[in-house]
Amino acid sequence: MKTLGLKRSLFNQWRNRLTYSVVATGLLLLFISNDWVNAAAWAHDAKGALKETVQTFTKSRSLLRNGKMPFLEGSNNEKFHFAPPSSLEDWDCPPIPAFSRRVGLNPEKYLLLGQINEQLTKSTRHLAEFIVLARSLNRTLVLPEVGESEIGMQRSKPFCTYFDVHRLGQFVDWVSPEQFIYDTRSRLNSGLDMSTVRKFWADARSKAVRFAFDVEWQRPETLPLGEYDWLEDGVLESDQLLGQNKPSGGVLVLKGPEDFCGLRVKPFLWFRMQQLLDSETVICINEPKFGAPGALDRSLERVVETAERYLGELDVVVGVKNRAYNLFFPKEAVKEALQYVRPAPQILKNAGRLKEWLGERYVAVQWRIEKCLMRDDCDEGVLRKCSQGLLSTVHKRLAALGATRVFFASDAPTKNGTLRSHSYMMLKDPEKKMRMASDAAAHVLSDLEAATWEMFDQTVLNIDAGIQGILDKNICMDAEAFIVAPDECIRESSAFATSIVKAREEMGKVPGMETWALAH
Repeated sequence: MKTLGLKRSLFNQWRNRLTYSVVATGLLLLFISNDWVNAAAWAHDAKGALKETVQTFTKSRSLLRNGKMPFLEGSNNEKFHFAPPSSLEDWDCPPIPAFSRRVGLNPEKYLLLGQINEQLTKSTRHLAEFIVLARSLNRTLVLPEVGESEIGMQRSKPFCTYFDVHRLGQFVDWVSPEQFIYDTRSRLNSGLDMSTVRKFWADARSKAVRFAFDVEWQRPETLPLGEYDWLEDGVLESDQLLGQNKPSGGVLVLKGPEDFCGLRVKPFLWFRMQQLLDSETVICINEPKFGAPGALDRSLERVVETAERYLGELDVVVGVKNRAYNLFFPKEAVKEALQYVRPAPQILKNAGRLKEWLGERYVAVQWRIEKCLMRDDCDEGVLRKCSQGLLSTVHKRLAALGATRVFFASDAPTKNGTLRSHSYMMLKDPEKKMRMASDAAAHVLSDLEAATWEMFDQTVLNIDAGIQGILDKNICMDAEAFIVAPDECIRESSAFATSIVKAREEMGKVPGMETWALAH
């Protein structure tokens, strides 16, 4: 009990010190700030930053445990005599270097990506912004973790699972998380060996998803330490393993004017930061006013100036972006960075296998059924008209092209119950809505010589959802025709589909997309 009391005392001291320091920082920034730097809101609510509740994952897990999850019953490998399935090892990223230093950025100053609050299509654009920022600040990028279509500390797979690190290294210097920890701690603690660092980071990865999404965390106004023994133990255990002297760091939050200023994050980010850094500074910057001439150019200059002024002397800048999709930096700069954020070689290799089966002339169809089900008027009748309209349009297009095969990219639950979109769990009556999506997708597949990824290769059922999304995009980009849903069959246009259209147009595939007509 004495030991626990001591741990709580130390944790309380840390928490109070952090709160007071952030409040002081907020007041100081408020005094010297203008309309694009705002720290007052964070100072106002510093102690209530850990109160969000995450319920989506528990609900879906409960449905799976009770056997109530509707599955998409599609064809299997025997129908089309597909090639033998891949193995899980075929999807692992190969060994990569610990760092890449071809650009010449400062190897002792770092930009660490804390959280991007979006799915992969949008978060990749945010990642490109932080890559631009790393170059502008002359800081080495710490490769973020990835998993389940997200990027940030809340995930548990290495960056190379999704992206080509060698290509990225042509644009920005980067370092692996393990090498980052080793380098920063070695400068403060002599004798730290890499095997200890690998042991720590392997444990951190194994717990990342639980830290981020365990719904038994109820986020009150303040953190009752008695219910979070693992949190205080985890910080102290990492201190014992890696040493208590930590590199200095601060948080840079890019946000909208109406958004919360500070760390509106789950406790995992706060927890992970305290493991890795000695951090007590939070700086918030509002997005630029869109439409004003040169707003994005000035925004990049202001972000860099502010980061240098308040965080420039610190070893590590932690980047957090609360704003969903709006850019902070010039589109040209982001577009250039995106040219170096490419799919991992093992993903492209496996995508080539399905393209070989589809042939040179095939049609790709994308339907985000969940978008339709978000609307109150999207019932079985609407989905039936949508699927019938899809089939009619695709058959005509196949005849015009002299093609027979179709790739169907859908968000309907897969045959083993994997959710392609966790947004289904946020719908009213999610079980019914998922069954409706499965039925609509099954209707399409029953009338076409079509393949989904899980039909072509059963192993894909067991790989990461983000990899599946990258595969879908790659297949749709190269299709002879790309057909998407009309407005009546979706609530709003998909960022995923938009990214495919832009890629196709850049490849000279015009029109970039076609829209099927609703059946009457």
